[in-house]
Amino acid sequence: MTKRGPGEANKKAQSQGTEAIKRHKAEERSKVTEKALRQ
Repeated sequence: MTKRGPGEANKKAQSQGTEAIKRHKAEERSKVTEKALRQ
């Protein structure tokens, strides 16, 4: 096992956070396009 500093763990958490945000934005976009298509 390698010794990990708090900075490395932070980076990992940040990248996971941005992935979640991207996924959420994509879901929002698909919902909006679905609404537009229904109209």
